[in-house]
Amino acid sequence: MVKHSGNPCSICGKDRIVVKTFQEMVGTSMITTSLMKCPDPECQAKIDKQLAKEKKFRDGMKVAAERRLQEKKERAQNTRLRA
Repeated sequence: MVKHSGNPCSICGKDRIVVKTFQEMVGTSMITTSLMKCPDPECQAKIDKQLAKEKKFRDGMKVAAERRLQEKKERAQNTRLRA
């Protein structure tokens, strides 16, 4: 089931299509999430590449934040042991 969304692709301007729709309950609200893609395979490949690059960056930032938090805890523990 392919639905047209009226949502143009940010790269080529073609109308993106809804590939899959998910529904889930969050608290008392029904949340609907739609997986959309560009009908042009070459354009979608560019989008996938960009999304992968952004995900890698976000994952790296998350790892760095966790490392800083761990280092902060270790410094606090070392400070308490010295006192």
